[in-house]
Amino acid sequence: MVTFAEVYAQFAWAPIRGCPGRFKLLAAERAGDSPCAQGPRGAPLDPMGCAVEVTAHRLAGARDEVLVAILPDGSGLISYRRTDGSVLHTLGTRDAMRRKLGTLGLVVVGSRALPIAGLLPPELAGALDGQSSAELCSLLEDSAIPAAARAHVAMVLAHSRSPELRAELGRVLVRVLTAAGVPCELGEAAMVALAHLGPAAGGEASRALEAVMHSDAYSLELRTAAARALGEVADRNALLPLEWALETKANPLELRLGAAFALAGLELAAAERTTLAGLLERLLADRSEPAMVRATVAALLAQLSPEDLELGARIRVALAEIKVCSTPDPGATEPQP
Repeated sequence: MVTFAEVYAQFAWAPIRGCPGRFKLLAAERAGDSPCAQGPRGAPLDPMGCAVEVTAHRLAGARDEVLVAILPDGSGLISYRRTDGSVLHTLGTRDAMRRKLGTLGLVVVGSRALPIAGLLPPELAGALDGQSSAELCSLLEDSAIPAAARAHVAMVLAHSRSPELRAELGRVLVRVLTAAGVPCELGEAAMVALAHLGPAAGGEASRALEAVMHSDAYSLELRTAAARALGEVADRNALLPLEWALETKANPLELRLGAAFALAGLELAAAERTTLAGLLERLLADRSEPAMVRATVAALLAQLSPEDLELGARIRVALAEIKVCSTPDPGATEPQP
């Protein structure tokens, strides 16, 4: 499975100022080396051997055609195809992708980016007109509605600009998330929607997300989604629980990476940034850590201190070491099936 960490390590990226978790491709790559297809609309993307569908969009908020590819771990590439045929490629963590796609009027559904307008299934499309905030949000708790349809509703409502609706939505999403036996698809959508609401979701949402992240009673997918959402909802108050999730080696790899991506979006004071950088440098230097953890940590360090030349040199050395260690020996014998 191709991940954010692997694509970041494969190409040269620079942090995009003011956009936590997003990076732009530094150098113009040859067509065969590009992380994103420049071919026909809808052509398959093939970053490092993993076919991923590209969706193409003409959007009011973008001057150029927008190409979107969602990677299997939820991160992805947003590329802009200019009128002269050149392409600007950007790479984003899972949460950064959802933030940026939301500003473009797109939302991730499964492995594709789709326009928010017209997203709802037919049985709900007419039900949203003329209802109050409480009535709209109550749809999320209606067990008679399929979980997949309620997940769509959560994503659409999260993009509302109504303060009344957003406040009610935050309360309902917490109830949905903490309900016994919440379907994974609905629970994950609830957490992504809470992340989109951000600090407006409130302290109750922060506590609920932290509890889910720590609890083995939830699936790994939901715990990881909770870690990612926690950084958006709790902001600086999420620093300590997310650091715990990242540095605890006993935690599942997916949860550790989810915490790392969430840390990338925190707005921190100088002292907090220094503490976080120290933790990340220790993880980067620890050769017993999985390559994916070290590569992800390298990306976060580059974003945290983009002007530190000495740190940049250490990051490049570590990335080169990761590539060497993860490259298979061409002379090795293939195992027999």
